[in-house]
Amino acid sequence: MNTSLNPHRQPTVRSAANFRPAAVLSAACLARITIPDSVTSIGRYAFNSCVSLTSITFLGDAPKVADDCFEGATPTIYRKPEAKDWGETFGGRPVKLISEKP
Repeated sequence: MNTSLNPHRQPTVRSAANFRPAAVLSAACLARITIPDSVTSIGRYAFNSCVSLTSITFLGDAPKVADDCFEGATPTIYRKPEAKDWGETFGGRPVKLISEKP
């Protein structure tokens, strides 16, 4: 998993079937992140208190998500149009197509 943060590059989770809270808990300044299609679940408090997080881009189908994974964070979720199992919200956050990114 890529844990280094570079202000000039968007962090990307490189590999992890189950995205765990420790991956993001200390990243209060993280604004954007890309989650690969290999991630199949997002754990409890994964994005807890990531107040600067504005967008999460998922490259695959909707993973399973814990109800409280976005506690204290308000990102918009972006997905590919061909990805499956997405609704209008994900973990209580709005879901849009990648083409709708500002």
